[in-house]
Amino acid sequence: MVRGARQLSAQPLGSTMKLRVGAACMLLAAAGCAIPRPHFARTTPQISGHLRTEQGAGAEGVSVWVRPGASAACINPDKEARTDEKGAFAIPERRHFSFFLNFMAHSFFRYGLCVERIGGFTNAIEFEDYTLVDTGPLGSRLVECNLDLLAAQPPECAKPRRFAEQVTGCACQILEHRF
Repeated sequence: MVRGARQLSAQPLGSTMKLRVGAACMLLAAAGCAIPRPHFARTTPQISGHLRTEQGAGAEGVSVWVRPGASAACINPDKEARTDEKGAFAIPERRHFSFFLNFMAHSFFRYGLCVERIGGFTNAIEFEDYTLVDTGPLGSRLVECNLDLLAAQPPECAKPRRFAEQVTGCACQILEHRF
């Protein structure tokens, strides 16, 4: 061997680089950082249920939609459904594209169910879920709303509800929270 010459490693250069990149990704994940990973994240779950009158009859032909975010304003619907002859409706989950994956990040997700009333839409029920940022609200919700009580709900009804939390006197009740 020539004096001053370096001995070459038996490991190929590509596998050393893979180890370094893998270690860097692990450090980023442990620190709660975001790494590039294109995916679709859920912003609202599927919500289905029934709209009824005080007499229990189904409210046919009423528009309903899920509003993402904490705003109580029911404007600009993008996924709208109409109730059938029995007052039943089903609104699919909403997803958005995200380029980054956030490790170890939790957040509150707020969203509401907007129901068509004379003169526009009103916020019928507010939900709040605490979950991983990249999964969004999990499962689906089954709700039942009394249209006749909607206009005169007490202030407690405007507070966000988690899982199957019930508040008496409100127009809408969460019947089931499926995962």
